Amino acid sequence: MEQPMRCKTLTAIYRNEVKSPRTSCELDFSTHESISIHIMQSTERTIIINSTSEQSVNDLIAVLTKIERLLMLFDGCFMSLLSIEFQDSTGCVPHHLKVYAEHFMRNRLAYFHSNKILFSSNYLLDFSKALTPALYEKWESILEDLDVAHQVYLYSLCDTNQPVDLRCAFLIELAEPVVEIVKANCPLFESLNPGKQGTSLRDCLRALITTYGSDIFENEINSCFETFLKSLVNSRVRIMHIKRNCHGSYLNRPESILYSIKISFLYRIVLLNLLGISPSLYHENLISNIQRWNSWNDIMDNFLYRLQK
Repeated sequence: MEQPMRCKTLTAIYRNEVKSPRTSCELDFSTHESISIHIMQSTERTIIINSTSEQSVNDLIAVLTKIERLLMLFDGCFMSLLSIEFQDSTGCVPHHLKVYAEHFMRNRLAYFHSNKILFSSNYLLDFSKALTPALYEKWESILEDLDVAHQVYLYSLCDTNQPVDLRCAFLIELAEPVVEIVKANCPLFESLNPGKQGTSLRDCLRALITTYGSDIFENEINSCFETFLKSLVNSRVRIMHIKRNCHGSYLNRPESILYSIKISFLYRIVLLNLLGISPSLYHENLISNIQRWNSWNDIMDNFLYRLQK
């Protein structure tokens, strides 16, 4: 059997598309697996992963993708990967490492290609202000628990032809596993048991929004909160069930776009909270983003007016 390729260093370079107040920063930290990570950002972002001993290139890629998914919570989208290079190998010639890097670029999962039109301006905080070895270790644990739920979240935001009402329905449905991950890490939501009788999707949405999303959904809370929650649930039901079983208002296409974005903010805020990141680091940017989206083409105002009729 052919042995997997091994090397000590992985270097990935990205186009810096995130609109943030700070364009240049740098950070070094090490994981509990004796792997050092160096991140530099200016006009481009560079991530360098070094190991003291040769590792499988797939193991180095696994570290990289965990970092990418963490940085996405800060940035609001994935930056475009321009190149990746494997280096420092005693058993693999540079040409073979280059061929594998090209294979990796061609087969990169679709969810790493964010819908930049909707998500590239949703920056929350600078990674250099929050990323530490302890936070990275906590992130590994959260990713393990979330499993496929986090992939559902990312696929709902990526640049594909998937209908927006379907994306939004999946994001709404994620309220249940998000409640579960909060319960596993915090003394909250003890009365909620997603998937069991007595705990509805609306209960999970209400709990998450009132606990973590008061800034994101302030207008909805203050106008017609229960009707709004019912509309979210109806939007999920409309996708998952036949027409005769769907009753009441649901999100139209522009509303689905808006609430996909607002729910994605809620998801990020929950995870930033579980990671122990202080809201003071991102609150100002959050408010600015939400105000901008709330005023987008008067969609929210018209939607809330419709719900109150």
